[in-house]
Amino acid sequence: IFSVLGIPLGIISRRGGKSYGFVVSLAIFLTYFLLLSFGESFARNGRISPYFGPWLANIVFLFLGIFLMIESEKEIGWAQLSRPWGLWFARILSRFIPQGESQRTLGGTGSIQSKPRRLHPALPMILDKYVIKGFFKYFLLVLSSFIVIFVVFTFFELLNDVVNNHIPAIVVINYFRYLLPQIAYYMVPMSVLVAVLVNFNVLTRTSQIIAMKASGISLYRISVSVLLVSAAVSGSCFLLQEYVLPRCNQKQDALRDTIKGRNPQTYLRPDRKWMMGEQSRIFNYNFFDEDRNLFGDITVFEFEPESFEIIRRIYASRAVWLESQKEWVFKDGWSQGFKKQQAIQSEFVQFDKARFPEIREDPRYFKKEVKQSSQMSYRELQSYINDLKQSGFDVVRLTVALHKKVSFPAISLIMCMIAIPFSFSTGKRGSLYGIGLSILIGIIYWVMLEFFEQVGGAGKLVPFLAAWAPNFIFGASGIYFLFTIRT
Repeated sequence: IFSVLGIPLGIISRRGGKSYGFVVSLAIFLTYFLLLSFGESFARNGRISPYFGPWLANIVFLFLGIFLMIESEKEIGWAQLSRPWGLWFARILSRFIPQGESQRTLGGTGSIQSKPRRLHPALPMILDKYVIKGFFKYFLLVLSSFIVIFVVFTFFELLNDVVNNHIPAIVVINYFRYLLPQIAYYMVPMSVLVAVLVNFNVLTRTSQIIAMKASGISLYRISVSVLLVSAAVSGSCFLLQEYVLPRCNQKQDALRDTIKGRNPQTYLRPDRKWMMGEQSRIFNYNFFDEDRNLFGDITVFEFEPESFEIIRRIYASRAVWLESQKEWVFKDGWSQGFKKQQAIQSEFVQFDKARFPEIREDPRYFKKEVKQSSQMSYRELQSYINDLKQSGFDVVRLTVALHKKVSFPAISLIMCMIAIPFSFSTGKRGSLYGIGLSILIGIIYWVMLEFFEQVGGAGKLVPFLAAWAPNFIFGASGIYFLFTIRT
């Protein structure tokens, strides 16, 4: 089916070049994969026939290929389809002919050659400083703009809660103060992409790139300085999410709960949560799966409302929410009654399954808007995953998040690799073209990032690939485009 689809696309888009074919192939693959996933998902849910679901993508692409075949036949006629094969065969044979002879005979002036003037490759040159300065000018400008836009939208989103809950201004200010590192962390890759595109686009539009090439400086040599700076930015992002973001996310999450009028969660350790309940009750748990409404290693402390003396403690290795009956089912645990701070031996009960109807806090009460993994460093999350594995919990989603802690900072370097060839190829189309192209590339990356994260979290893809697949795809594209530009 891909062959049927590829023939007319290759014929119709003969002016697009290799890069165009590569991009179209990638788009076709992603679309096919999405249709395949949707078809299988609908078939499992019973929305469509189980025989039709896995074939949905094949049928759609087969009809598309046939339609394009008919259109291509109308455009050039089937008699001309055999002509490209002769040229293709001749190109294959030419690879086995020594290149020295062909180079002297193909061009009429090929015998008169001058050796290019070599420049000392040491860093930094004056041009390196000039290019880096331009990069940082646009990078800081774009990053600041993204942060301001994000803060404004977030503020108006929370404005109603601030007014209704009478939140002091200092709480709102502190919330945004702790939120800024997370915003910067997410916006840095896009800022790198826009800065590289605009910077090199301006250099190309003002003919400075032509002057550099005329002086014997390769585009690869011009790009080295920006690539090194982008690598340093990626390293800085990793250090930021390792040493700054976990603590800041804990604080901004607690402040957001306050603004929203919810009881904030407190932390004695990064992997242990304490939360006040609705009726003189405190919850302490090690793990909460927001998708399956499942607690792991949970303890519930119940207190006397007036004296705040403990009256009962409930422990369970797991607790699952039954939506049909609107209550929690505690598994493999025990409960202990207390009176005047002393345990009552007759009120100790051990159970395999137990229900406590008085505990009415539903899963929405515990769900947070900041993901749990964002409040831990790489080592803390790795240790947390190992503890959960020993308890028999499914840690696929957390494992994907663990690999993502390394893969996401690296995207700044990959965005730079993609932006460099695009910026040189845009010619004199202007900076707005570069900004629009950056937004398009950024949207595609974020869609792929979320898609592969969901696929990995569902157990359909190895966690390492789920976290690194967008980087591999964009990195391969960047390397390909980087080595196809005229230097």
